[in-house]
Amino acid sequence: EASDENRLIWPNLEGEAVTVLVAVETDFAITQAAMDLVFERYELHGETCADGWPLDGPFPETDELVASEFESAALPSGCGYAAGPDVWFNIPVPAATQLVFQGSYAADSFTLGYSLNCTSCVSYTSYNYSTASFTYTNTSGSEVMVHALLSSEYGTVGGEYVGTATMT
Repeated sequence: EASDENRLIWPNLEGEAVTVLVAVETDFAITQAAMDLVFERYELHGETCADGWPLDGPFPETDELVASEFESAALPSGCGYAAGPDVWFNIPVPAATQLVFQGSYAADSFTLGYSLNCTSCVSYTSYNYSTASFTYTNTSGSEVMVHALLSSEYGTVGGEYVGTATMT
């Protein structure tokens, strides 16, 4: 079917770079117009601090994300280092509310931390094959976005990152 705009969306769930071949074929001869092709690439939620995996309730909320679907990326200052994949969880914390974030990664030693602005980490600590948590209390008069980080320290890509947000 011909239209002014046809949109094809293809998610790469392979965990590695792939080549995509696109063929365009018309049902009739195009003699007076140009054909424009636009390609847009979107990162998987959780790949970057600003585009973290949403944990937005109802609370408590737990999500498990497969580590092999994420890559290691440059971290904001003070977040430590990561040789393996890292994942971000974005959690909106209402005014006068306390967030408890619990994270785990059983496949490797991992980093747990958080940022309020995606340029630096307020907290960062390393843990060995366990579950760890941090608490953030929003004392401001408005909602604050907390960006929680889980990151493999030694490059292991198996297993799942598990993040749980609880509000009180």
